[in-house]
Formats: sequence, structure tokens, C-alpha cells
Amino acid sequence: MARVLRNGSWQSLPARLLVPGDVIRVRAGDIVPADAKIITNEEVEVDQSALTGGESMPVAKKRGGDVMYSGSIVRRGGEATAVVVRTGGLNTYFGRTVQLVQTARPKLHMEEIISRVVSALLIMVSILVIVMFPLTYFYLHSLMFLADYVLPLAIMLVVFAVPVALPAMFTVTMAVGAQEMARRGALITKLSAVEDAASMTVLCADKTGTLTYNRLTVTHVVPMKGYSEDDVLLYGALASQEANQDPIDLPS
Repeated sequence: MARVLRNGSWQSLPARLLVPGDVIRVRAGDIVPADAKIITNEEVEVDQSALTGGESMPVAKKRGGDVMYSGSIVRRGGEATAVVVRTGGLNTYFGRTVQLVQTARPKLHMEEIISRVVSALLIMVSILVIVMFPLTYFYLHSLMFLADYVLPLAIMLVVFAVPVALPAMFTVTMAVGAQEMARRGALITKLSAVEDAASMTVLCADKTGTLTYNRLTVTHVVPMKGYSEDDVLLYGALASQEANQDPIDLPS
């Protein structure tokens, strides 16, 4: 739902009914219903972790060109009035981000292996065909024999050089691997994940809990000189606001 200025009065309408040009009002805790530009002299802090890959620090948005993106959450700053600039699936920043995630497909290691195997087979067949034609003509001196027997054989070799069943074989192998991983308690959503994990040497992860429960905890406190651990925890709790549900404030 979104608070919209329609017909001179503020109304609560479903976000899907918003159109560019609508004036909306957002406040702390609201999910921004569409891409909107702030038009009043107010400043809010917006959590864009859903768009930026999990970064929990809010971003300040104010009048002068800043756009609050659809799907982001208003964390601090009170309230702000904004005008809708983009709505719909692929028009908003959130929609374009989702589309990029869906269409992004890196080349798999398995595809590289299949490509190398097919290339090696084609090279061997090409060399064989190139040698076969002159040798046959040298011994038989018959163009008719080349056209009737050698040419069909050469075409057959080229066709056989492409292993049609090779991708199916790799798919079956990865399915068996995914089944074995499921027995060990790991849920595989894509068959290629088994092959990707097998070829992995270094795993890089950020600090925001994208690969964990996304719950930050305080495990050790290093106070400055003159303060104790209890002082640090107390000041951290006093500086936090439980209502904002900020991931960094919650551990305090």
C-alpha cells in the first residue's frame, strides 16, 4: 500500500495503481512503492540492501535529484514527500536489477571442457579428411570413386566428430552428484552448482551475512583505555534505536 495524493486528498492505495506523476508520502519503516524523487526539503535514509547485494548501511536521500528506488526501505529521517518517476516491472531500478540477475550467465567450466573436446575431435577429423582425399586419388586415380565413396565418408566423419550425447552425459553426471549432495544435507537448486563448487579454489564473501543467516552478533569487545566492555555495550545500546531494526544496531 502507498499513501498517494489523489483528487486533492491523501489516500491509501495499492502500489500497483501508482503512475508516473503521482505524489506519495513515505516515512520510516515504509517500503518505497515505486521509483520516486523527493520534492520537499526533507531528508530520509533508505536501506537499498535488496538492490546493492546486501550492504546494510542506509543511504541518505534528499531534494535535488536523489531518487528513492522501488523496493528499498525507509530507515530514518522522519517523512518525505516524493513524486513518482518510474513504475512497472522493467522500468524501475529494482526491475532492471532483477532482469540483469536473471540474464547474467557466466560460462560454465563444463562448457569449456565440452568445447575443448569437440575442438580436438574436429581437428583430428579435419586432418584425416585432408589426408584422405589426396591419398585416395593418388592410389586409385578416380574422381568418381572420390565422389561416390570418399566424400560421403568424410561427411559422416565430420558429423560423428560432434558428440551429441556428451551434454546429456554431463547432465546425468551432475544430477547424480546433486542427489549425493542432497543425502549429505545440501540442497542444490541448479545442477551447475555441483560442477562450480568442485572447481572452486577461492570463495570471496562480503561482511553483511549474504551467505549466512544475516544476523550480526557481538562476539568480542575491545574497549579503549579508561572504559570497560560493559561501558561499550551500554553506549552502543543507547545509541541504537530498536524501532528502526537496523542490522548493525540490533546486536547492541
